[in-house]
This record gives sequence, C-alpha cells and structure tokens, in this order.
Amino acid sequence: MNKYTVAFIALNFFLKNAPGQHLKEASINQVGVGVGYQHSYLKDDNFSPLNQAGGGLATSARYQRISKNVFGVNFQFSSGNIHSGPTSGFTTSFINANLELEYLFKLTPDENAFQFFLGPANSTRVLYLDWYDLEAFSYVATHGVGIKGMVSKHIKEKHLLQATLSLPVFQLLARPPYNGIDEFIIENQDSPANIIFSGTPSSLNDFFALGLCVDYKYKLTERVAWHTNYSLHMQTVMATNRFKSLSNTVTTGVAVNF
Repeated sequence: MNKYTVAFIALNFFLKNAPGQHLKEASINQVGVGVGYQHSYLKDDNFSPLNQAGGGLATSARYQRISKNVFGVNFQFSSGNIHSGPTSGFTTSFINANLELEYLFKLTPDENAFQFFLGPANSTRVLYLDWYDLEAFSYVATHGVGIKGMVSKHIKEKHLLQATLSLPVFQLLARPPYNGIDEFIIENQDSPANIIFSGTPSSLNDFFALGLCVDYKYKLTERVAWHTNYSLHMQTVMATNRFKSLSNTVTTGVAVNF
C-alpha cells in the first residue's frame, strides 16, 4: 500500500466524520428564542357582549431534538391590553401562556423534497383577563393531548420553511362559572395551579381549538440560524358563558444547534 492510497483512505475517513457531516446524520439539539408582538380578538360573555381587540409583547422559547423523528418543547408568553367600544372603554389586561410537548414521526423518505411529520402533542394553555378597577376577572385554561402535523421544505441550502397544524383530541377545560371570585377561587387563591388544573373533560361540543404555525429559518453559520415565526391560535368555548378568541403572533430571534 503506497502513500497515495493511505492518504486517500485517511481523507475519506475524515470527510465521513467531519463535524458538518456528522450533524446531518446524527441527532441535532436546537434551542431557539424569539421576541415579537401578539394581536388578539376575543369575546367573553362572562363580562360583556362586546368584541374586544388589542395586543402586547410576545416572547417564545423552543427546544427540539431532531433525528429521524422530532421531539420538541415549545413555550410562548404574551401580555398586554385589549379594549372594546368606540372610545376604547372597558380596558382589559391579559396574560396568554402556552406550553407544548410534541413527538412527531417522520412519514417520508429522506430524499423527498417535502418532509411530512405527524404525532401527538401535549399542551397547557392559559388565558387570563383582568378588568381594571372592576374587581372582576375571567380565564380559560385547557390542558390535554392533541394531534399535530408538520411539513418541512429546504429552499436551497440556507433556507428552511416549516409549517405545523395542531388540533385537540382530549382536553380538560377550566373556566369560572361567572365573572369574578367564587368560593372555590377564594379557597385556592394561594394555589393557582389548583385553579388552572381543575378542569373537566370536554368534547367538541364544548370546546374547539386550532393552532397554525409557520416558521422560516435562515442559516447564518453551521450552528446558528435566524428565524421568524408566525402563529395563529383560535379557541371557542360553546358551553354557558360563550367564549371566543383569535390571536396572531409574530416573533423573530435566533436558533442554535449543539
């Protein structure tokens, strides 16, 4: 074996095990953060028959472990004010938080231009409303499992576009029976988790929600990408004291592979 053969074998071994190539074949851990704005529309019959609209600051954090399948943890938090009426009366502050765990199975071969994923997602979403100076509040909290699908497409080498759609399957719904404080809330005011997780099982006749997310990534380096995310979430409570909300959120930030 001459020196050229040895050099060729060594070069071939290095290329197969180089860091960039290794990232494509092995699992990738990715953490991303973002900041932006959320604009919401809602109608809460617990308080008023009027429609309300407004928005506030939104932040997001995300962890993904990407191999053949995708495991992810997504968190989004926003807060601000919404108003109703021609004079922006009935000002309401809101807090909107969502925590989701997902495990998506890859359904398509690696060589396909579009990659499709499908799997279960477990989420907890809390929307809290506080009417200033009126000693009144309302909330909608849901937690349970759903189904989530994702489509992913690389556009040239540095551009990645992903879109997800999620629907609830089984949810526990927590909502006060009327506007303000009742005996249960008074008893558990020092344990807000008891209030949030006190929900009852709901069916599609009681509650429906839909989540849509579109994420664009631009690769800055081998390990750092800039991303912009748009998400839409709609939920409706059809039981007593009907509730509807629609939120649009845009965030931008960075994602890091390791």
